[in-house]
Amino acid sequence: MAECTPNRRAFFFYYRTSQIRLLYFYAFITWFSLFLYSIFGALIKNRPILLLSAVLQSIASYLID
Repeated sequence: MAECTPNRRAFFFYYRTSQIRLLYFYAFITWFSLFLYSIFGALIKNRPILLLSAVLQSIASYLID
């Protein structure tokens, strides 16, 4: 049983990091879909406020990252 402890610890650590990566991936997918929706909404409906919000969103994402 003592031989399995490091493997189990490594498995739980990898599982936790993979869960965090999956969470970041879902957050990026959500942000990207909202970004594309705002850009295409601005292009289709011709509203400059939506386009301005999309540009500000991209600038804020570059500043955060």
